[in-house]
Amino acid sequence: MQFILGFNLMELMPTIIVYSILSILAIGVIYLLKKKSDKELKELDEKMKSNDKIK
Repeated sequence: MQFILGFNLMELMPTIIVYSILSILAIGVIYLLKKKSDKELKELDEKMKSNDKIK
């Protein structure tokens, strides 16, 4: 299978697979960091609300 520019798909397949795996891992890491930061923001918001009640 060849593209118009002469690339051989089978030669590019390992590279495509590696970049796909790295992309999926990066998306997973970003998701976990976002989840963690959302949790921290929620805790901070609760602390601020409790401080407002004290005053």
